[in-house]
Amino acid sequence: MITNTREEETELPKVEATKIQGWGEAVDISGFCGRNTELTRVSEWIVNQLCQLVVVFFGNG
Repeated sequence: MITNTREEETELPKVEATKIQGWGEAVDISGFCGRNTELTRVSEWIVNQLCQLVVVFFGNG
């Protein structure tokens, strides 16, 4: 016999964003070179597969 082990779903509280961030001082990466394969892969995840969260880890160098 199979029983339902899922917990009851609860409604998440609604949160309003009140802080606005300006990106005027962000680093200009328009001249960034390389990593085309990785950029293509991440773009595929976000645009075509509708991925809602992408975490990028990188080391020094």
